[in-house]
This record gives sequence, C-alpha cells and structure tokens, in this order.
Amino acid sequence: MSFRSLLFCPDENTARLVTQVLSELDFTVETEQESFPAVQRLTREHFHALVVDCQNEEDASPLFKAARNSEHNAGSLSVAVVEGQAGVAKAFRIGANLVLTKPINVEQSKSTLRVARPANRERVLSNRAPPDANATTVSRDRARSAAR
Repeated sequence: MSFRSLLFCPDENTARLVTQVLSELDFTVETEQESFPAVQRLTREHFHALVVDCQNEEDASPLFKAARNSEHNAGSLSVAVVEGQAGVAKAFRIGANLVLTKPINVEQSKSTLRVARPANRERVLSNRAPPDANATTVSRDRARSAAR
C-alpha cells in the first residue's frame, strides 16, 4: 500500500533526498514549490504526511497550521526539515511532529520516518513512547512540563 505525502521544499538537492527517503518507505511524493497552492491542497486533499522545509518560517508556519485546521489532514504527520539543531525547537513550536536535519542523511531519515506509517502514526501524534522504549524515555510534553 502506498501512502501519500506532500513535500514543500524549495531546495532541489534536499527535495531529491527527502523524495528518495519517502519513496523507499512506500510514500508517493507530491511536491509544491509555492506555499499558497500547498495550503489550498491541504484544505482539499488528504495526505498521510506533510514534509516542509522550514528554511523560511513565513512559508512553513501556515502550512503546518493549514494541515492542523484541515478536516482532511488534522491527523496527518507533520515533518519539518531544518538546518542543523538550531531549528529543531522552532519546528516543534510551529507544529511539526518529527524533524529531519540538514544535511539529509538517507538512512537516518528513513529510520526517523518509519514512524510515519499509519500503524505507528497514532503513537507519534500522541507523543507517547513506544512500548519497547526504556523507562527513562520522556515524551516531549512531559519534558517541557518538567522544565517549567
């Protein structure tokens, strides 16, 4: 079974690598180069995953918001592609469930995105640890609460 993904990534090299990763995980990859048409598609069509290059937050933030507010994509996985570790917190703040960091490492990205499969999606979206995880694993929300 093939899953649908929408990729918004202006950087050609990153888009090629992310497309390779998604294709190897049985995702069909549909791309958009402009944010407005991507938002329109998110309001009309269902995608199992939305992958957004967050280089420009002004483009990325409305895409994640459109997916969350869409009846078709509210439960879809939102994946941010960021430059280095500095963008990770920002990506979670604007709505990402998972983050890939540039430069894209194909094997590491495949490992991260395996959870995007529908059988695993609910666990990721609820930020629960997998059943076989160490007892010391803390969800992102619990870690934030503890830091307050």
